[in-house]
Amino acid sequence: MHQNEYGAPKRWFRLYAEFATDPKVQMMSEANQRRLLMIFCLRCNGDVTLQDDVVTFQLRISGDEWGKTKAEFMRLGFIDGENKIINWDKRQFISDISNQRVKLHRDRMKRKCNVTVTPPESDTDTDTDRERKILSVVNLPESIEVSSKDSRRFENFEPQIAEWNRIAELHGLPRCQVLTTQRKAAMKARLKDCGGADGWADACRMVSESDFLTGKKTDWKASLDFMLQKKSFTKILEGAYSNHEAPTRPPKGSGDYFSGLVAAVDAQMNKKGNSDEEDYSPLGKL
Repeated sequence: MHQNEYGAPKRWFRLYAEFATDPKVQMMSEANQRRLLMIFCLRCNGDVTLQDDVVTFQLRISGDEWGKTKAEFMRLGFIDGENKIINWDKRQFISDISNQRVKLHRDRMKRKCNVTVTPPESDTDTDTDRERKILSVVNLPESIEVSSKDSRRFENFEPQIAEWNRIAELHGLPRCQVLTTQRKAAMKARLKDCGGADGWADACRMVSESDFLTGKKTDWKASLDFMLQKKSFTKILEGAYSNHEAPTRPPKGSGDYFSGLVAAVDAQMNKKGNSDEEDYSPLGKL
């Protein structure tokens, strides 16, 4: 069996999306499209030179059927006369094999470590203590600036942290620098409360639109920890911190406006024996 340079056959290969739209592929029957994929699989398993009898056995077809299929594959430029796939090495890469990548990654991690053993945890250690011990092992600072290069610190909450930091920069609110264990647990709970990423985005928008939460009314400003509290988050979603304008009261006595207008018309009609109809309007001539 053919092996790659790391000593093991590849178990998967690259299949490009253009397979679904390539005219050469789509002009073939569905049976031949399937057979072509089978040839790719056999090549991936290490069969570089596929003999005709091997192919017919693997595809479970007769020699005549393979002869017709092979002729079409050769005409369309998929294989040559020896059943070798044309341009296979140009579209499949050695870097696809994970063995060497994993080895290089582990070597880099070993070089970063000052010791090889993690300090033991005691029963009285808090989550913060454990985090500090782990960070000391790999010689990293306790606080790391948020960046796209180190997004793994936020695990699956990177979009939510990015959305918060965006409005924080816009309004001068405290930015999230480190997602602690407590914050991760609270973030998971709040996402469940609001229905996921869209609900979180709506909540951040409501914070951004609130004069109270952004410090426009007082010196206090909301923080991520405030938003992650269940009580605070519920109030934000319910609009408790939205900008509510006080209702405008009508001028004093305005409730009697129309009744006063009618009385004025009646008085004008009775004045001077109703001699001038234009004077009926209390507003004067119209």
